[in-house]
Amino acid sequence: IMNAANEAANAAFRRHEIPFLSIEQIVIDTVHHAPFAELSSVDDLIQADAWGRAYAEEQIRGVLINE
Repeated sequence: IMNAANEAANAAFRRHEIPFLSIEQIVIDTVHHAPFAELSSVDDLIQADAWGRAYAEEQIRGVLINE
């Protein structure tokens, strides 16, 4: 989840959608709101990655709206 959020935030920064210093807060917020789930399969990992990316994208849209 942390890696997925970081990748999404870095991509948004490289597209000039968010400032560099927003990356850290997006990752922290995503990790803090992540649901705990025991991962026992590759599908579980894929779902966790997708959740992290989706939540980070919501945060990115919030940064864009608040600028």
